[in-house]
Amino acid sequence: MGVDAEVDAPILELALATPGNSFTDLAPVHAITTATLEHIGVEAARYRPNLVIATPPGYPAYAENGWTDQILSVGGTRLRAMGPTPRCAIPTLEHGQLPRAPHALRTPAAENRVEAFGLGPLPCAGAYLQVLSEGRMQIGDRVSLD
Repeated sequence: MGVDAEVDAPILELALATPGNSFTDLAPVHAITTATLEHIGVEAARYRPNLVIATPPGYPAYAENGWTDQILSVGGTRLRAMGPTPRCAIPTLEHGQLPRAPHALRTPAAENRVEAFGLGPLPCAGAYLQVLSEGRMQIGDRVSLD
């Protein structure tokens, strides 16, 4: 028991997806839809996405789960969805002026445990993306999913 206990857990090598001295968890881009954020009831800042995609009323929460291997075009940039973004406890903590929010993990854990990157079913919200072609993205750019 305690710190000397042997625990069978997957080992992740972080920051392999970004060049140079930059750092990301698993992928260079993380996207999430407003439908997912609104459903969970959290602010985008809690999940630290690079890209928040405004979705129309009725768009399903957690739709990002189904984007794997699809291409997103945003402005002049093309991105390939790598898979759903696993969530940890960090979004539940205080973020600047934002108070603790246990539901930032509890809700995806109760509703959206999906296979993620060969690590088994994990609570997920959003999608990780790989940059296929660099370009400029700006607020208000149209997003298309091919």
